[in-house]
Amino acid sequence: MPHMDYTRLRQRIVGLRLTQQSIAKAIGLSAGHFCQKLQGKYAFKEREIRKLCWLLNIPQEEIRTYFFCYAVEETQPPAETERCA
Repeated sequence: MPHMDYTRLRQRIVGLRLTQQSIAKAIGLSAGHFCQKLQGKYAFKEREIRKLCWLLNIPQEEIRTYFFCYAVEETQPPAETERCA
């Protein structure tokens, strides 16, 4: 599984002055498991994405930029995917 880049999601959480722990609890995850998802070790499930969008007020048209951006490795950019801004 390619690693996802959740930088923008982290920035949104910090910008709203929330904690990863409070967000994890609100979507029904342990803080540790949520942290692992933010690190790209596990994918977010559709249910979790919907809850996060509601909690963080993420518009539907911006979901892709928060949850479906591939992390680009310095040595070799992905061939068929685009880098999210």
